[in-house]
Amino acid sequence: MTGITLAKLPEWHGEPESPGNHVVAVSKADIAMNTAIAQAKRSLPVFLAHVLDDAGVIVTPSTIKVAMPTTGGNSDIEHIWVMPFRRLPDGTFSGELNNAPRNLGALVFGDTISFSQDQISDWALQLSDGLIYGDYTNRVMLAPSDGIPNGPKFSSQPVPEDWEE
Repeated sequence: MTGITLAKLPEWHGEPESPGNHVVAVSKADIAMNTAIAQAKRSLPVFLAHVLDDAGVIVTPSTIKVAMPTTGGNSDIEHIWVMPFRRLPDGTFSGELNNAPRNLGALVFGDTISFSQDQISDWALQLSDGLIYGDYTNRVMLAPSDGIPNGPKFSSQPVPEDWEE
């Protein structure tokens, strides 16, 4: 298998999308995407510290992208958005699929999945300033040259300035 499948960020309103929407195939050798995932993973602890309470419950509306093994197709990993999510007492996570999966067997939009922190490949949140923070992978997929007039309004820096890394 030569690639990975990444889901683009769905609408923040959590409305179901049409099957197949928001999914992009990317080469495993894509340097920009691999860099984006590495940056997201590096900033993940500070993100989790700001959006989860001590019990692991989400306190700031946000979403995470999770790398899941596929059951077919042209890639062995599908990265899919999960919202809402929570950290369980054993350190693992659970949450609801917020994209329609392409190659994840019988899983569908809204199903609850369990996963480890190592599987989290991106995170995103929209703050009161209206800007989207994190969302490293979509910053690569939705480059300004794409010319999407009503596309996401990304912050200039992925991590909010008042968060300490």
